[in-house]
Amino acid sequence: MKFPFFKPKSFLDFGAGLGSSSIYILEKFPQCDIKAVEPNENMRNLGKFLCNKKPNIHYYQNLFDSLIFKDSNKFDIVYCSFVLEEIKSAEERLIVID
Repeated sequence: MKFPFFKPKSFLDFGAGLGSSSIYILEKFPQCDIKAVEPNENMRNLGKFLCNKKPNIHYYQNLFDSLIFKDSNKFDIVYCSFVLEEIKSAEERLIVID
């Protein structure tokens, strides 16, 4: 492992889909609190079903819903696999990255 002393406590999986990235992080860092944001209702429901035995993974419809909790506006790791590919313009991608 490149950073053996890194022990993340929070993980944002933006565009979480079925939760495979969240499950991987939880296997590596069992103490990590995971916010999985998935706007697609069907994908979110499937992800919740697949992750229902993982109490540290919490699914949300959008980023605003996940940030209503105290101390949730900063994360040790932010992951957004394939999300930027779906945004049509470079200007919109920069807004999302900001």
